[in-house]
Amino acid sequence: MYMGNARRAQEDYREAIWYFEVAASILPNEACPYWCLAGAYEGMGDYRQAEAFYRKAVAVDPENRDAKRRLDEWYERHYTPD
Repeated sequence: MYMGNARRAQEDYREAIWYFEVAASILPNEACPYWCLAGAYEGMGDYRQAEAFYRKAVAVDPENRDAKRRLDEWYERHYTPD
């Protein structure tokens, strides 16, 4: 997770995604790797994948407040009414 976040901070999203995918394979029932994947995809402009991973973070841990908050913030950024 640390290396993924470091790569994402440098806008090396493809490398960040690789690290976050490894983390998700090790921690499949934790929300954090999925919202990190979402952030990396969002940084790349792949909003379809970003939304899917924000939703996955909530799905794997529905009680996780951070996951819910991040999904809500996603919707605020991308689905605000005109």
